[in-house]
Amino acid sequence: MNSLSLRGVEKSFGAQWVLRGIDLEVRTGSLTAILGPSGSGKTTLLRIVAGFERAGAGTITLGGRLADGPGVYVPSEQRRIGYVPQEGSLFPHMSVAKNIAFGLGRHKGRSARVGELLELVGLSGLEARYPHELSGGQQQRVALARALAVDPGVVLLDEPFSALDANLRASLRADVHSVLRQSGATVVLVTHDQDEALSMADRVAVISEGAIRQYDTPQRLYQHPVDQRLASFLGEANLVEATIEGGMATTAFGRLAVDVEPGGTGRCVVLVRPEQIVLHEHPGADELSGRVLDYQFYGHDAVVRIAPDGPCGATTIIARQPGSVVFEPGTRVGLSAAGEVRAWAGEAPSEAEPAAQ
Repeated sequence: MNSLSLRGVEKSFGAQWVLRGIDLEVRTGSLTAILGPSGSGKTTLLRIVAGFERAGAGTITLGGRLADGPGVYVPSEQRRIGYVPQEGSLFPHMSVAKNIAFGLGRHKGRSARVGELLELVGLSGLEARYPHELSGGQQQRVALARALAVDPGVVLLDEPFSALDANLRASLRADVHSVLRQSGATVVLVTHDQDEALSMADRVAVISEGAIRQYDTPQRLYQHPVDQRLASFLGEANLVEATIEGGMATTAFGRLAVDVEPGGTGRCVVLVRPEQIVLHEHPGADELSGRVLDYQFYGHDAVVRIAPDGPCGATTIIARQPGSVVFEPGTRVGLSAAGEVRAWAGEAPSEAEPAAQ
């Protein structure tokens, strides 16, 4: 078993609390992302799991074995953990093969193991090269191979794609995801990139101010966030006023089905994601209308920002539309919405916190 369990983990540096009562269960063979902004405590949490730091309180169990807790501390080199830092941290004076083999010592079958890993990460034939002769993506592949060399039960990835350009980052994370699936390791990825977390992970833990706000599947996290602030953190969100009754929310967009009622009837706030908004070039008499403020084309789709004419609880509505239709700034459009919405009791949208990038 390669499971990972954290119970009541806390950490402070002097009077400054970094982690507060972290509970986390990571299933064997799964990939969990820890998503949060800078300063949220995510990297400290990863270092405690790796054994580079000690928890101030709580327990960490790896594969059913207590690694950190009252009176118990297993050093990092005895935890069967592979660690991939942000920059790869390869030894510049060692070849690719020697970097990968570093943790194997005089292990029998060392050369064969290096060859297997080079093939696994798609670097066969490059074993004699040095780090400066590799691209950034190739260096991260070597770092991953080195982490997998000792057959770890758990692999920890500390924002391993953050230094790469956008195109390379997207392709490399898909390749790394495939490699990790083949390895069978349990994986914890720390990132501030929501696209990375939602696309790679089986489950995502959103951490803020040292506490986990929600731990769920990417789909549920995006569609059913626990509160308004988390809804705004995970992508763009339209938080609008509504009146709820009988499983339906009456909004400026019309009546929309509610996934889970917040309790009772009355005024509430609902989440309408940009992809749920439908724009019409000719506003209908009974529908919400507005004026296009901004149109941003991304090829596969476009983001349109609209100033609504009537009150809806939001000063700007964000819509994500197919890129085939252009809405010029200043154009008047009609707005409707489709699909279920998430609702919270309350009369006004709360202040949003900065979204993950």
